[in-house]
Amino acid sequence: MSVKVKQGNTVVLQSLIKDSSGDVVSTLAQATEILFKVIDRSSRVVKISKSLSDGIVVNSPSTGYVRVTLEPTDTEDLVATMYLMGLQIKWSDTIIYEVDLSISGKVTEYFELNKDVVE
Repeated sequence: MSVKVKQGNTVVLQSLIKDSSGDVVSTLAQATEILFKVIDRSSRVVKISKSLSDGIVVNSPSTGYVRVTLEPTDTEDLVATMYLMGLQIKWSDTIIYEVDLSISGKVTEYFELNKDVVE
């Protein structure tokens, strides 16, 4: 499964964050940093980066949901292709987790950017 996004459109991704045991992470309010990145699969260059100060919102910290908003300018100049995406949550300098993104109940690491044919 991949997250399918139309180039140059606003997109809101909501993900339920769970730990390695499958339990919902209810300590998101204590995170010092949450980063979302879209990365070129071959070059590993970061194409989109979002943080708590730019596009990431913790909806309700105890429920484990994180919402990432991509603006049209985030994707309008990117090549329409398949990318990798990931979410990193940092609680301190020594507690940093790469977490799986669960979109619509399915875990995915693929971000598929398609041309918007309506423009």
